[in-house]
Amino acid sequence: MPEMSGSMDTQSAGDSLMPGFKRIGRFRVCGGVTSASASSVQVKLGWRGDRLPRRASRCGPKWASGRASSWASPWISRWAALWAFGLALAAAGPAAASGLPRTEPPCGYDYVVITGGTDQAGFPIYVLPNRINNLGEVAGTRKVGLANGLPITWTTETGVVPLPKPPGVPEVEIQGLNDNGWLVLDSQVDSYRAFIVPYEARATAQWIKIEPLQLPGRSHARGINNLNQVVGHRTRADAPPNQLLPYSAFIWSQETGEAQEILVNAEDQPSCGLSSINDAGTMLGWSSSSGEWTSNTKAFLLEDGQQVPIPAPHKLAGMMPQDLNQQGYGVIIEQVKPAPGITLQHSYITKDGELLCELPAWPGYPWSNGLAINAQGVVAGACRNPVPGAPTIGTVWFNGVPYSPTELAGIEPDSADSVSYLVDINDKGQLLGQTKSKTKIILLTPSGMPGDVDCDGAVGPEDLAILLGAWGPGGTRSDIDLDGVVDGVDLGVLLAAWTG
Repeated sequence: MPEMSGSMDTQSAGDSLMPGFKRIGRFRVCGGVTSASASSVQVKLGWRGDRLPRRASRCGPKWASGRASSWASPWISRWAALWAFGLALAAAGPAAASGLPRTEPPCGYDYVVITGGTDQAGFPIYVLPNRINNLGEVAGTRKVGLANGLPITWTTETGVVPLPKPPGVPEVEIQGLNDNGWLVLDSQVDSYRAFIVPYEARATAQWIKIEPLQLPGRSHARGINNLNQVVGHRTRADAPPNQLLPYSAFIWSQETGEAQEILVNAEDQPSCGLSSINDAGTMLGWSSSSGEWTSNTKAFLLEDGQQVPIPAPHKLAGMMPQDLNQQGYGVIIEQVKPAPGITLQHSYITKDGELLCELPAWPGYPWSNGLAINAQGVVAGACRNPVPGAPTIGTVWFNGVPYSPTELAGIEPDSADSVSYLVDINDKGQLLGQTKSKTKIILLTPSGMPGDVDCDGAVGPEDLAILLGAWGPGGTRSDIDLDGVVDGVDLGVLLAAWTG
């Protein structure tokens, strides 16, 4: 595995693009710049304590708002000079990538490795990661040898809990887990069927099955929000007899207990599906002339009943949506086949249906696969080398810049517990992935002292200056309470943790 520290140049000198982007054909690469006038973009190859660029706030602190307002005033005169210093510090640094939320990695990660134990013969029981919700509950799959997969959940309090399956249901794969504890999953029963598992049905195995509209078709669940609305795709009612295609999208709601059919681009793209739905009811989906992911698959956003097409940056490219957060930021993987036998994969961050930028990959691992995005706009996934047998590198993108969770957690890069890939991230910044051993789940939780913004092990004037310079919206380390805004509450936490 290559060394993960250092930087790589991703923009040639003299490029007239805005700071933070590189044009690839017709598109731009996410990333920070070393200064506003820099001629090259330095992509941080994550290391503990690295800080991403910040942008000076346009507005001053809201002293009258937040829990800190009642006692913060005495500190104002004492640290007035640091306010100006903080603004100057932020203004001198590079600007964040335009259109992206301000985010930066934590000082480090604590991690837990979740194992499945061994079977009676002493062979390891595989556990595979699937999803994590905002309460820190993990959903995955346990496999014993070649036996069918069994859904499991895990919390720090309960450990691994197997979920009983209905009779006749074979191998399953969990596709979604919401904050209410509801699960959605696919099973290979009857070709493929989508199931919904309400929290109260975990112990009883009384799952809700979503049938295709034409038998013997298929149904696939792909996402669930915190209103218990489920989206996916299934065989259409007008599919030819004994055929699985074309697909139609569906949305299932707890209120009706039924799946509603949705057709998008039905004339020239007869198959369609939905990949994700947020709590506002906005959905991210795809349409295709054939199956789920081909060279003509198109991506779209559905908001308030209106379809917003998301264009592909390259010709002959298939766009497959992966995830959508509550603020309307999404992540999409583009698959391109520029020549026979050659396939490339790129990932992009979107906002309200507009492509913002491409997520850069590691040197030697040109495929970037962004799979999940949280409320702060942090993306979790992996970078891959398409050569058969080549390893993957678990990757987390802050402000569009790739970092290694293995190194941020202080894990030896070549050890069995290094992060092979990430599958999910929650709004607390917890990362869910698989270890290099491919038999264990790894859960990484941001660590560090609250208020220690510069990661030096103390809370002092430097931290205060950085926090004041980051005032306003953003997901930097200065946003101590993780509410998406650096404000008086964060200031109060920092001052209460002051060590001098």
